[in-house]
Amino acid sequence: MAKTRKTAYEARTVDTSRTVEKAPPAEVRVAGRRGFFRRHRWLVWLGAAAMVVVVLAWGTGAYVDRVGWEFFYKGQDVVATLNTMARALRARDLVSLEELYAPDFEGRLLGLTDMQLTDTRDDVRIYALQSKGTTLQRQAALAEWQAYITGFASIEEVQLHVHQLEKWWGTNEVVASVRYELIGVPKDESQAGIDRAYFRMHFDASQKPFKIRRAELIEGDRIISSRSLSCGCGG
Repeated sequence: MAKTRKTAYEARTVDTSRTVEKAPPAEVRVAGRRGFFRRHRWLVWLGAAAMVVVVLAWGTGAYVDRVGWEFFYKGQDVVATLNTMARALRARDLVSLEELYAPDFEGRLLGLTDMQLTDTRDDVRIYALQSKGTTLQRQAALAEWQAYITGFASIEEVQLHVHQLEKWWGTNEVVASVRYELIGVPKDESQAGIDRAYFRMHFDASQKPFKIRRAELIEGDRIISSRSLSCGCGG
């Protein structure tokens, strides 16, 4: 009986020395981690690349946003100055016109009072504006405008629009090409003509409204007819 109990007890006894696993040495654990990173190195590089893309996208977006807003606001201020100038010319208001020119203005003749006949077609004459490139100061520039608008018996419309902003980013000197148009009747004509021109203007953006610091002629002409262009057709 005692022998049977001893056999049963030995059967229930488990040799734990065979089932308990020993922890691997520290060197083995480190080597295992290194092996994992070597096998999954592409995941590390992919994560780093994703972070770089996010940072670059954020930086690019902020830069584009800043450039866009500066373009908008400076363009808006140029338009405001040109609208005021157009109203002053339409009203022959030389005092308001003078206020738009910077005291240190230095530009060139716009050719407004120097036109050369270049073509004639069916009583329609085309004159080209001529600029001699002479450098002039503020008062001389205003005198050219005065002589020009004084030469009209009537002025129907004057428009000045931004054609292109050529320089605006990070500077207080904004440069723009400006489209000019005047419809009016010259004193020595019986019909209205159309004067069109492109000017390059430099604006002082350090003050509001922007002041004109420089202006020069790009190209321009006058188109006018010796007879009425209306057909006079009945309804």
